Amino acid sequence: MVIDYYQSTFFYQSITNIKQLKTDNNDEIAFIGYSNSGKSSIINTIINKKKIARTSKSPGNTRTINFFKIQNTKYLVDLPGYGYANIAKNLKIKIDELILKYLHNRKSLKAVILIVDIRRCLRCQDYKIINLLTKRNIPILILLSKSDKLSKSMQKQTLNYFKKNETSIIKKNNVILFSCTLKIGMNYLQLFLKKYYKF
Repeated sequence: MVIDYYQSTFFYQSITNIKQLKTDNNDEIAFIGYSNSGKSSIINTIINKKKIARTSKSPGNTRTINFFKIQNTKYLVDLPGYGYANIAKNLKIKIDELILKYLHNRKSLKAVILIVDIRRCLRCQDYKIINLLTKRNIPILILLSKSDKLSKSMQKQTLNYFKKNETSIIKKNNVILFSCTLKIGMNYLQLFLKKYYKF
């Protein structure tokens, strides 16, 4: 199983300023999405460690860029969630700038996992991220998370609607149903990670 590659993964570094980034040229894959989209739970599921990425019922818990080192040669990067409502405006602006600077400038970034709650689909900040990454030719995998919250017929209907109405923005990207609870989409996610980590 691909998940075996992550057994030795450990927390490496948190940064609050882009100048704190280290340049060791190790391959990185970043995870991003709106707050409360299920990002931390997905990271924990991949690594198979329950609390390596913090989960919270309160959106906006991740306010730093967190690096997890895999086999001492690669990084899984947990970016702050966006769209949080319960933090000061100046802090929100600072976090948004940190995210965009990382995505725009990081040379070792090989791919991005964009997590979208299936009950909400794409929103303003998602489009901004996709446009930025598309210009950089960074591969994106879009996970429609929490798919278990919908019936199978609604999952299929939502996925079809998503593909039909968002064709112009995602035609070069992958989009799949995903659920940590039922492991929907896990095999595809693992293969995507394996491809760009070059395991």
